[in-house]
Amino acid sequence: VCADDFYGKYIPRKSNRFYCPKCGLQVYWVSKSGNQPNKFRHPPRTETSPECDNRVDGISDLYLYERIGLPVFLSRLANNSFQLAISFPAVGSKMLTNGAAQNAQVEISGNRTSRTVPINTTNFYPDKSTLIHVNFLPADNDIFKIKVSPDSAYSRKWANYAEGFTSTGAIFTYDESGGKKVHRDDSISPGRQYYVVAHQFSSPFDEISYDEVGTLKLQSSNYQVYCITVNVSVQNERRYSQIKDFFWHRFGVG
Repeated sequence: VCADDFYGKYIPRKSNRFYCPKCGLQVYWVSKSGNQPNKFRHPPRTETSPECDNRVDGISDLYLYERIGLPVFLSRLANNSFQLAISFPAVGSKMLTNGAAQNAQVEISGNRTSRTVPINTTNFYPDKSTLIHVNFLPADNDIFKIKVSPDSAYSRKWANYAEGFTSTGAIFTYDESGGKKVHRDDSISPGRQYYVVAHQFSSPFDEISYDEVGTLKLQSSNYQVYCITVNVSVQNERRYSQIKDFFWHRFGVG
């Protein structure tokens, strides 16, 4: 089942309500509200807990960003234009100062194009995530490759990749200032707004409302940006499933 299937429904407190399909442990439904998706949560880890790829902490020697890649953001500018950016988590003043002393730099590459940014306190915030803008995309269904040189402790803070787009575009959470890319295999929720970034978008379903709100101009191609809302009830199982399949086949999200 999908966590969104139970949004707005009464869930009895039963000891055997939901189980993780990978590790078999009981999991709990959690509503994140706002633009965050509903999720199932594992119980706290113990010494006897089995390893599970569905856990945020499922592989103990990997950080979350190493497992799912660095977040990709859509930033809204003036004149109905947008920018694409990759978010780098804060590493602290000491690491940035050491990076500057070592002439360290991070290279973002994809589809024979790259951008290199020196690691220092000018280009990166010490205490909050930094958005590094990119004006290119990897090849369809490929990833941004992220390399730090010289190699150092940054590899424990920053993943070596970020997700690109499918051949038909991508979906982002919605905020007036922009949004965060919805990871492949994640879900979107009815009744919430999202950005769709695509060369062209139209819907075969009346339940999906959309408006074109701007343009994302990249080095090799321009994308249109749409604001969409999915207005379908999970109680209408047949229609809900059809719409979910539409987003899955087009954007890899459900």
